[in-house]
Amino acid sequence: MNFKTKISHKVNEDIWVKRLLDHKASSVYQTPNWSQTYFETFESKPIFVTVSDSEGNIVGQLSALLHTKYFWADSNILSKTLGSKLKLGSTIFWRYGPIIHDEKNFVEITKEIFNSVEDFAEKNNVSFIRGSFPPLSNYNSESFLHNRNYTIKKWSTYITSLDKKSEELFNSLDKSVRYDVRKGEKNELEFEVATDFSLLQRYSDLKYNAKERAGQRRGKVPTFYKNEWKNLHEEGFAKLMIAKHKGKLISGILCFVFNKNIIQHGVVNSENTKLQGGSFATWNTLKWFLENNYVSFDMSGVNPEPSSKKEARIDFFKSKWGGEKYDYLTFMKILDKQKAKISFALQDPRKILSKITEL
Repeated sequence: MNFKTKISHKVNEDIWVKRLLDHKASSVYQTPNWSQTYFETFESKPIFVTVSDSEGNIVGQLSALLHTKYFWADSNILSKTLGSKLKLGSTIFWRYGPIIHDEKNFVEITKEIFNSVEDFAEKNNVSFIRGSFPPLSNYNSESFLHNRNYTIKKWSTYITSLDKKSEELFNSLDKSVRYDVRKGEKNELEFEVATDFSLLQRYSDLKYNAKERAGQRRGKVPTFYKNEWKNLHEEGFAKLMIAKHKGKLISGILCFVFNKNIIQHGVVNSENTKLQGGSFATWNTLKWFLENNYVSFDMSGVNPEPSSKKEARIDFFKSKWGGEKYDYLTFMKILDKQKAKISFALQDPRKILSKITEL
């Protein structure tokens, strides 16, 4: 079959989103609203790849971002300046894509999309291409990526079906989780769905304070959450679920909403873990979406082969919530190895040796 492939920086948003809604693997990450937040904050250019059949029907979609400044968001002023002048670190990035609507021609359409992205990358001197397939996709082919010189990292997530009554779902959870939730209730924790931007601000403060305690660079960009609130929360594509103790925010779960499916995009907890804010917030989040007729809850990425105790703990915690484990692939292609080495070195000089040896 003959296909027509188009790559552009703008699309008819109504048509694009309506077509996405036809596929169970679609997510917020493939919507123009997601791209718009990064465009407004970091001047990252949205990239939309559309594949149509001979009758003009959309059979393949990919929404990605061309990052030029985002790569340097956590870096010092010198690195940002040098990176910009030398045009380093430019990256095409996407999550949970592409979305293919024609199962019969799945491989051919996927090739069309990758060919289009790679041609665009070469013409625009892009250093990296990074992406991930959707967990619910029927196509997570390692051989396809290897043949195109991508390096692969296997990833996983747990997806909980919200097709039970809340009591039935609660009773199906791990015993230790049920104990922690009840402990949170005894601690008089309160659950709330954020309805104003101030709570997202408090969530971001809690997040970056946690990063600071862990010795990580804060990398806080104040305008990012303002743009996210406008483009996602106010448009119904995101919800922030929080737990409070005596009025103080102690846990927050940032959820992305699309086609009645939920993705847990971000989680943060205060240093006072004895209150069980994490378990309390997670259960009440699941319960809220279940009672409001949503379909599934994606706990978001875990490493199926944990490289640290922290990753192992994350996997163990997310496995307790009644979800089915789905494996998927994340991948990266380095188009200019020399620029990649310099980019990683400037981004974090402390890790220059380890980064270079990985390439």
